[in-house]
Formats: sequence, C-alpha cells, structure tokens
Amino acid sequence: MHNPDYVPASNSSSVSPRIGGGYLPTPTAPTADFQPLHVRFTSEQLAPEQHKLGELFAQKVAAKEFFYGIELSARSYGKQQTMLDYNGFGALLPLFTSLVWLGQDYANIEDMAAVDAISLGQELQQHVVVMPHFTCYRADSKRLDDFLTLNFTNILALRGDQVVPQQQFQHAKDLVAYIRSKRGDTVSIGVGGYPEGHPESKSMEEDMQYLKEKVNAGADFIITQICFSPESIIRFVQRCRENGITVPIIVGVIVPDNMRILQFIMKIVKAVIPEDLLSKYKELEDDRKAFQAFAVENAVRTVQMLLDSNLEVYGFQFFTMNRLKNVQQVIHQILSLNETQST
Repeated sequence: MHNPDYVPASNSSSVSPRIGGGYLPTPTAPTADFQPLHVRFTSEQLAPEQHKLGELFAQKVAAKEFFYGIELSARSYGKQQTMLDYNGFGALLPLFTSLVWLGQDYANIEDMAAVDAISLGQELQQHVVVMPHFTCYRADSKRLDDFLTLNFTNILALRGDQVVPQQQFQHAKDLVAYIRSKRGDTVSIGVGGYPEGHPESKSMEEDMQYLKEKVNAGADFIITQICFSPESIIRFVQRCRENGITVPIIVGVIVPDNMRILQFIMKIVKAVIPEDLLSKYKELEDDRKAFQAFAVENAVRTVQMLLDSNLEVYGFQFFTMNRLKNVQQVIHQILSLNETQST
C-alpha cells in the first residue's frame, strides 16, 4: 500500500551546476560535523556509460587489482564548504561513487526527482559510475517503481536503521528480489554485510544465513559495514566463502577526521572498537594532525592486511562523511606501498 503521509519537498542539494560520486547512516541534525558538498570535475572526467558494478568488481578481482569507491551524502551540515574534486586522488580515481539514502528524510519527499541524493546521482553519472542507496523504510512497490524508472544501473539495497510494522518491504532481501524481478540483468545490486554480525542478529550463523538469502535473491556483491578489526573482516570473508557466498566482497573503511566523528560512528553503527585502538585515538584527541595521521596509518594497515590475505579481496568503500583528504592520503600510501613491493 502506498504510504498516505508522503509530503512533497524541494531539493536542497548544494551541488554546483557547473560540474563537467553502508551506507553509513547520517544524522538529521548538525551534530556530526558534516560539511556542505560542492562538486567539481574537469571536462576530461566523463563516464557516459554506467557500467554494472558487479561486472566491474569481478573483472578487478580476476585481475587482482586494487580498487575503491567513496561514499558521499548529498545532504550536508555545517558552514564550511567541502570541495569534491577527484583530482586529489591522483593516479587511481574512485571506481564508483556511493550515495547515502536518508530514510527518514526522503520518505517524506513524494517526487523522487526532488530527493537530493537522486539529483546528485543524476548529475554525477555524467562523469562517474554512481550507486545510489535505497532502503526499506516506509517503502512500497509504487515508491520503489518510481525509483527504478530513473534507470540507475547500480543500486545498494539496504533494510535501513528504521523499520515500521506496516511497511511493505521488511528486509533487504525483499528489495533485492523485487528489483531483480523488475529490472532483470539491466541492474547491478549490492547488499550490506556485517563482519561482526548485525546488531539485531542472535548469532553470526543467523546473520550469515540472512546474507546468503540476500545473495540468493539476486545480489551481485556485498559491501561491509564499518569494522575496526581487520582480523574480524578476514574471518567474515572466510565464513562467506565457507557458506557458498562467492560474489565479490567490498570492505567498508572509515578514516575518522576527529574524535567527534569517531564517537558518532561508534554510536550509530554499534561497532566495537578494540580498546587499544580507542585508547590511542583518545590520546591523540587534542592533536588533530597526529589524530588524522594515525587514522590514515590504521586504515592503510587494514587495507593492506586484506590485500595480503589471499582471499581475493581487492575492493574497498571509504565512508567519507564528505571529507576526502584523509582518504586521498590512504590511497596514495597504498599505491606507493604496493609499487614498492612489486619492484
């Protein structure tokens, strides 16, 4: 049944018209230190063809090539402006750009074209491969059909953090099955994975069964939620393979910019951070440069451990919270490290 309480709203995106890209949930108040997003591309940065990510990921894994994407929020908070300029990533640009779906906010916007993540995605797909998210929250088949008629090639299908009893889609696997039935092989679908188990799951075994059901429903790849333990991520990938889940697994990574962001992440995703790691971050809390340098160092360690794990994990998604500098440093260091190892 179509939700009767949708209220039209206007697009509030701050994207420049002159450009020419977890799914970590974002807050609805300016308490998480978000910044406005402004986008700039050179005329050479064009991706007119929206390749299916499932196929791109499989090709990269087969070639044993490191690749990554970044997650952005079209809805931003704060007074300072963030310039989204991909040139800062250097020789290896993001393979894809993932766009957060703000369930509680977007559920009240009847016109899908007025959703700021949609307008941002439509603009970005002129230049990069995009993957908008879509969550179950208050969604019904009409709402999902409206989304699918926009013909995005890639979708991350998520349950979301909020669920109401009367909503049509209660689980991500329901979204996946519906999208696949409507779009067939014209779309690539990703789903979320939880290295330490979903907070609401009774056990890792139960969570793994739910993940397998999502893949069996038609998911092409998995993107993991934030996990601060690379050892847990490695074990998660091993469990997936042991349970017959063979699709590419993209590992979610966060490079916190400051202690406020780290604390927000820990609260919102209910991730457990090792005590020694948290103690180090607390020790550096008042020295922002040192804090950021340690965050970069820790992210590089995580990425490199996965690359060296012989588990065919070569892809990563960085939860940027619209802050790219730390991620750019991680990419530069990973490329430099692996270039050194190959010579």
